[in-house]
Amino acid sequence: PTRSEICFADLAGRENDRTTQAKGDRLVELSFINRSLMWLTTCIQQLAPASAVRGERRRSVITGLPPPAVAGERKDLSRFRNSKLTLLLSNTLTGNCRTSMIGTLSPAVAHTEENLNTLRFAAAVKTIKMDAEVATSIDKDALIKRLEAEIRSLQAQLAKANEQHDETDICDIESKIEAARAIAAAHDHDWDKLEQETAKASRARSDTLDRLSSIEPSHVENHALPFLANHSEDPHLAFKLVLSVPPDGAERTLGSRDDSCLRLPSGFGISPVTAFIRNIEGRLSIKAAQVSNGSSMSRWASVQVNAKQLQDDAIELKHLDTVLFGHSSLFYVFLEPTTQEELDSLACRDLNAERIDRDRLHELMLAILGQTRSANPLEVKLAKDYCKQLQSLQLDDDDDDGTAALKTFLVRSWQAKQKVDEANEITSIVRSR
Repeated sequence: PTRSEICFADLAGRENDRTTQAKGDRLVELSFINRSLMWLTTCIQQLAPASAVRGERRRSVITGLPPPAVAGERKDLSRFRNSKLTLLLSNTLTGNCRTSMIGTLSPAVAHTEENLNTLRFAAAVKTIKMDAEVATSIDKDALIKRLEAEIRSLQAQLAKANEQHDETDICDIESKIEAARAIAAAHDHDWDKLEQETAKASRARSDTLDRLSSIEPSHVENHALPFLANHSEDPHLAFKLVLSVPPDGAERTLGSRDDSCLRLPSGFGISPVTAFIRNIEGRLSIKAAQVSNGSSMSRWASVQVNAKQLQDDAIELKHLDTVLFGHSSLFYVFLEPTTQEELDSLACRDLNAERIDRDRLHELMLAILGQTRSANPLEVKLAKDYCKQLQSLQLDDDDDDGTAALKTFLVRSWQAKQKVDEANEITSIVRSR
């Protein structure tokens, strides 16, 4: 049988510290990102075939960058040792595989330089020619031997750095050794063991879905009303989790705790007790719970209905309202019968901007700015001016006053902020470990 592996890499874009105005930890992260991308670009230039080198040499006169070397022995891992990123992508750029790259561009004029750099990077990647052949088995032994040789070379460099007491080099080399060992360990499995691990993960996923009271999407329209069902950008995961609230008027807890009345999937921003929900004769009401910050102070759990943060006051939910628990657990409210066609259309759309009242646009803008920036009058004025300018463009003929375009922009910006907040929380947790 044919055996294959697939690898996905989501590369961060190169960022300018003067443009982003990053400081502190964010500036350190930015420097690491830019350095990794620099080494990746260097590797790609070195892998470029001779036919592409001559043109690159002419460009080097203008850019000041060294021209790429003629591709030689591609299996040599020494050129990939400078960063974890290049080491992880070494097999993708030199092995028996097919590699594709998708570059994203910005339509803003201010990003012209970044767009040009992206296109140049893509053009360099395009020059690398991979000769993929059908493999009946994966030659992991050769890859592991090359990684072990690379580890020995790095250990020799580490011994030399220890003699010179160069703390910067020591940390850098130890990081590279750790990455090389992790890659070697990941490949040091036979196929049968990988299949067993995959089957085990599949069973664990099924058990988790059963524990969360999941049902098949085709059965949602027949489920007893009212209920909440999850939204997902993946149509195979949309409406798999259904939270039914019995119509007895009792207040029930929603949270990640095992004994919660309605169990929410664990995730960033999801508290053991996140919210309270009640069903009185088919009418649903919900309010946020208070959670402790580890001291005498407490805050409201992250619960938003149609992009509005909830607090102690319970609000009544309407049909197809959106409820966001934490940073990424988004649910739709179903109070009326819904057909499969309507479910399919809901699964393919984002948070409905039409459900945002016009009077709440200012409140949504402040939520996007965040607590610190919204306290700065200058930041608020700039945001208002930008919104007025966008509204005046009237991008849609059916949008007489530009409100629809403004709503769409604010909702998408709010969604982007949720993802940024989640990414920042992940970074904080990973750094603490």
